[in-house]
Amino acid sequence: MVQKPRRVFLDENMPHQIAHSLHVIQSHLNNKENYKIDITSIVDIFGKGALDEKWIPIVGKENGVVITFDQRIQRDRHQRELYKNCGVGMVFLHMPKSGMGFWKQFTNMVDCWPEIKQIITDNTGVFAVRQRGIGNKFEIWSREDQ
Repeated sequence: MVQKPRRVFLDENMPHQIAHSLHVIQSHLNNKENYKIDITSIVDIFGKGALDEKWIPIVGKENGVVITFDQRIQRDRHQRELYKNCGVGMVFLHMPKSGMGFWKQFTNMVDCWPEIKQIITDNTGVFAVRQRGIGNKFEIWSREDQ
């Protein structure tokens, strides 16, 4: 039986080129690893500016995981309940207040990718993890930790 890949969606607050690059790299790794991961950009599927209420239920139907800088999704009760009710896993990356250029975003993703893959393979359904700072390990982000 062929395993269906786990779908990972990069939020629109991340350049879609990062999703494309990771997809190419992970496609190669999928041939060597027991766990298949497919990476795409939310912008490529739903368009720029798509409302969270539109794409989150669809991502949930695909047992998807979202990688985002948008911590508002966790902090806003409505958004948090939406992703939880839809069965979406969430990975929140750290964005410094001063911002972060394309190259730093890309290298942070590459540096974090092994840990993110482990989180994705260890968790199915709803979960939320966050990175408190660049280079820091991910931690479970519960509502109480806001």
